[in-house]
Amino acid sequence: MAQITTQPENTDCTLYEAIPTTNYSEQYTWVNSKTNYNARPLLRFDFSALGAEEITNATLSLIDYTRNGDPAGRTYDACEVTQSGWVATQATWNVYSTGNAWSTAGGDFTATGKASATVPAAGNWINFDVTTIVTDAQANHSEIAIFIIKDASEDSGASDLGCYYRSAWYGADTSLRPKLVITYASGTTYTLTADVGTYALTGQTAILSKVLNMVCSAGSYALTGVEAGLSRVVRMVCSAGSYVMTGIDAILTYAEAVHLWNNQDKSGVITATNSAKNSASMTNSAKNESTFSNLSKNNLNASNMNKNNSNWLNSSKS
Repeated sequence: MAQITTQPENTDCTLYEAIPTTNYSEQYTWVNSKTNYNARPLLRFDFSALGAEEITNATLSLIDYTRNGDPAGRTYDACEVTQSGWVATQATWNVYSTGNAWSTAGGDFTATGKASATVPAAGNWINFDVTTIVTDAQANHSEIAIFIIKDASEDSGASDLGCYYRSAWYGADTSLRPKLVITYASGTTYTLTADVGTYALTGQTAILSKVLNMVCSAGSYALTGVEAGLSRVVRMVCSAGSYVMTGIDAILTYAEAVHLWNNQDKSGVITATNSAKNSASMTNSAKNESTFSNLSKNNLNASNMNKNNSNWLNSSKS
């Protein structure tokens, strides 16, 4: 396993119910619970440097430096923001950018997949397990995770209860800025070995999501449907047989080398660059060696393997 840590600069702000038309993009953010005085930080993290690596865990952390009352033991929720157009220097309780109102005052977000954490003693980091939200951001939101943090029991009464956190604008010690730590599988090799037989993947997003290497004996191999691809294959070696990929974006997304071997003439070379084919077909012939480069990702969803009429033998992960 490996990790990346993201601590962006100048990318967050706080929505404050009591003063709903003022933007708070400052050296701190804060969470607060009080009737008509609730406060919710907005945070944005770009983790596109991770690419298509398999995420195993993601933790969002903030450190507090002062408090309103004693919120220790309260529950805070980190939720996924659904309005990606918000601007850190313009967003308020009422609008996500100048002249553009939230659908609901206080921010547009979903509680689905939310992460909850208990407020620790003063001066400590609060940690949210945001794996579900970050995984969704990788698959559907161009590796940009956006969070809103709120007290799970807002409008708690007449007294302020909350925490002030170092923000992405904090410059005295950048290590204290909000951070997103992502753990991912690195260097893991997934190999699919298929014996003689017929192998079919059929349906939308019909893919082998984790296969990096594919070794096949004689047989027929077909990928059919929208985004039908061996999404992570780097190297595929096949013996005699017929290999067909059909459908929109039916590609070997990450393939650098694909070798079709039948113990015949290996002199033929087929090269495809920048491919997003409607019909891609590879058949066993004198042209045994195919090289693919610069294959575009085409927003493939590298999940949801659908095996219809499939008979996979000797499948292993190492």
